[in-house]
Amino acid sequence: MFVLKMRKIGRAFFVLSVAAGMTVALQGSASAASYTYRATDVSGGPDWNQLKACSYVNYNGEAGRACFQPNGDKFWVQDLKADGHHVEMNSQVNVNGNWYHCLNYHGKAAGWTSCSFATVVPENARIAYNVSVWEGDKLLRSGQLIAADT
Repeated sequence: MFVLKMRKIGRAFFVLSVAAGMTVALQGSASAASYTYRATDVSGGPDWNQLKACSYVNYNGEAGRACFQPNGDKFWVQDLKADGHHVEMNSQVNVNGNWYHCLNYHGKAAGWTSCSFATVVPENARIAYNVSVWEGDKLLRSGQLIAADT
């Protein structure tokens, strides 16, 4: 339980510290919520015409990517390397400070996976996100921070 709590604190600190450097003003409060979903397997991949941008992470070569689809507030997450590590998407929205995490433990063989936050991400907001590669509870590397409109 302690490890899980520390991991959540570590993720929140990591995303906040990266997001603080953005020009997007974060208006989070002590009551900000956190939503963590495990990515689900999907057949096929995203419709590239609906994606805003993707964040990539490299760890000993290209390791993962996460892309945001505003229609349905859906994140597409892909592990690009069969190395035993997993990839995660971490984000925060500017209007309420809420955190959103999509954990992909499916590995490279799964191809694209996704998490939909349609019921919890506010519309007409700005979301900042990135993808990171993890070994268990240890952050190995994070990708570039991307901002998009919801």
